Amino acid sequence: MWDVLKMENYEKISRENHRTIPGMTSISLASEVAKEAGMSFGQMMDILIEDAMVGWQNFLM
Repeated sequence: MWDVLKMENYEKISRENHRTIPGMTSISLASEVAKEAGMSFGQMMDILIEDAMVGWQNFLM
C-alpha cells in the first residue's frame, strides 16, 4: 500500500518539519502525508498499523 504515497513529498515534509528522519514513519506527520497522498487520516493510520504488523511478523520469523 505504500506505493499510494508520494515518497518524495514525504521526504520533503520530513525535512521541512525536522520531526523525523527521512524514510522513517512518524505519527506526527501522518496527517500531512495523508493530505499529500490524497487520502484521509484514518486511511493513513490503517496503512501505518498494517505496515507495523507486517514488520513485526517478519521480525519474529
